[in-house]
Amino acid sequence: EALRIELKPGGGVSIFANQQGREANFEGDLLINTIPLPALIDATPALQSPALKDAARQLRFRPLVLVYMLYDKKLDVRDTWLYYPESHVPFTRVSVPDNFNPHQPFEGKTCLCVEFTCEKGDSTWLAEPHDLAARAQEIFLQSGLLRAPLADALAVRLEYGYPVYQYGYESARTRILHALASCGSILTTG
Repeated sequence: EALRIELKPGGGVSIFANQQGREANFEGDLLINTIPLPALIDATPALQSPALKDAARQLRFRPLVLVYMLYDKKLDVRDTWLYYPESHVPFTRVSVPDNFNPHQPFEGKTCLCVEFTCEKGDSTWLAEPHDLAARAQEIFLQSGLLRAPLADALAVRLEYGYPVYQYGYESARTRILHALASCGSILTTG
């Protein structure tokens, strides 16, 4: 976890991170950033001008709860992604991580990743993993996708799930990207 990013005079970066409960320092000429822009601005004191902080606040994200559902048998789900646009379905997409990897890490088992969009602090965000998995399992059984009993589930909560493209986001994003380009030590993909 990045705690702080410092831009070095003349170029380069120092990244201070939490590494097993202790602060570690990593030095480099260039940081290839993948964290969301608001988190990058928060972590980089040199980028915390009032204008950039305001731009970062204007960028909104839709939080996600990813529920990983484990089954004790190999399920025949050939698609990598399954989309659920129906309003009665509480999740939006299911991915099958095993279909990305030809070297099956869980021989004879299947893992499904179910994406629940939400707001931070709402009932979905706060729900127990097995409660969310039970909701998904019910839809899977109703749709005929699978008939296997669930073996286990865990949840990963992502505050910055999907960007929200609302009016004005382009201007805020552009201000941040111009500031990053001018510092010369950060290339962002997040």
